[in-house]
Amino acid sequence: MWLSNNSNRWVYVLVEVTKRELDSRALIATKLAQNGLNVVLGEKNEILWACCLGLYPPGVIFDKCAQILDDKKWHILKRKGFVFTSLDEEGLVTQADYFFSQRFSDNAANESALIFCWGRKQADMIRAKYPKAKLLESGNPRMSLLHKNSKHWFKDEISEIKKKYGKFVLVCSSFNPFEDSYDESNAWRKKEDEEAKKSVLRICDQLVEAGTKVIYRPHPSDAPIELENMEVDGRWSIAPWLHTCTLLINANCATSFDAYNSGTPCIAPRGSSREYSFRFANAFARKIKNQKSLDLDDFTVLRSKMHDRIAHHHVSFLDDPDEPSSIIAKKLEKISFMVCQKPIYLAGIVALLLNLKNFMFYKIKGRDYARISQKFSKKHLFEISKKFTDLNLSPLLIGKNIVLRSTK
Repeated sequence: MWLSNNSNRWVYVLVEVTKRELDSRALIATKLAQNGLNVVLGEKNEILWACCLGLYPPGVIFDKCAQILDDKKWHILKRKGFVFTSLDEEGLVTQADYFFSQRFSDNAANESALIFCWGRKQADMIRAKYPKAKLLESGNPRMSLLHKNSKHWFKDEISEIKKKYGKFVLVCSSFNPFEDSYDESNAWRKKEDEEAKKSVLRICDQLVEAGTKVIYRPHPSDAPIELENMEVDGRWSIAPWLHTCTLLINANCATSFDAYNSGTPCIAPRGSSREYSFRFANAFARKIKNQKSLDLDDFTVLRSKMHDRIAHHHVSFLDDPDEPSSIIAKKLEKISFMVCQKPIYLAGIVALLLNLKNFMFYKIKGRDYARISQKFSKKHLFEISKKFTDLNLSPLLIGKNIVLRSTK
């Protein structure tokens, strides 16, 4: 099977966690396809292996992590003519010691054609250590989807949520990970998670007893959970939920920043953690103590000049939702280059082999395969494919990837 396209420029948009970044990266893919480029959007490792094996032609890699690929894989791709770019999906709240030890390196600074940054905070952090790194403060389309003008992207999801739940309070969990995610390096986190879980569920019990409908949305990396007094629903990204709920409850979770940008009231129990990411997240939620009763009308969106300054320092273009995806798409188009078309029908076989490899690796290690398999939802990919069709694009599903043919 050959792809007949008017353009022979290719961009590979990599995704790791569908509920976190698939929708926002689909916005970028849409603009690229509408501008005449061919796009492959999908599961990161599946795309990279297909590129290494020559099943996709050379093009621009747009990664979800600023850290360059492992040396062996990158040397193969570099020889084939691929170019590396990135927007780190965990770049909103990060400290320098962690970021430079886990998510960035000399290799990333030297080999990246361009590194997109959430905002000045992340860009300044990188420039301080790597002044020659090629950076661009682009913002992140994930924040754009929280804007009221972006509700149309989630029209089907919002309609289904309203029809099923009506008026409800949303609970976002980030405190129920798989047990094997804890080790000696983060043993402190287990205690923090247990305290947060206990506090949040106590608040939920109060609301349920008062007759309030509460929906529990687990973190994409959380272990499965069943609750007696509330429904658990982990579908979709956070955006359609924030566009429909009356209040968000969380603890030590960056969804409070999402709520701040969507104009949704958010509350969280008071915490004592000094962890930077926790303090940042909790700063955008109203803190509550142990109260005998909760009046939902008492909680409004947290707003102040200080909060606005912090938000805009961390994320560029918060008030202009179309800018991040437009800026990123234009830059990716600019650094793309002409390549020859090649057949890609073997990509589906690569997908099957990779899934088998991952499954066997986790079984041999005695770890829960659901911890990795649930990160990438094939169902979510089908939903994105439908959105592309509604936009008059021609999506082709291959394994865990969507190929968008150029419209020009």
